[in-house]
Amino acid sequence: MDTLDPPTYQQIAPKARHLRELGLSDRTIARRLGVTDKTVAKALQWLQEATVKGQPPLTRPSAE
Repeated sequence: MDTLDPPTYQQIAPKARHLRELGLSDRTIARRLGVTDKTVAKALQWLQEATVKGQPPLTRPSAE
């Protein structure tokens, strides 16, 4: 049984995509989520690649 949390970029990916859809930049999204703009870019790229491959991203719902 795997008890490790997914990497940060996977954890923030759904929120990052939502904020991007609202027109925010990577830098602004990063500030709002408390990560770097590189982490935001990686999250969005990961989601895009998962969508192209037809695989749903493996993220847990946030506890918020």
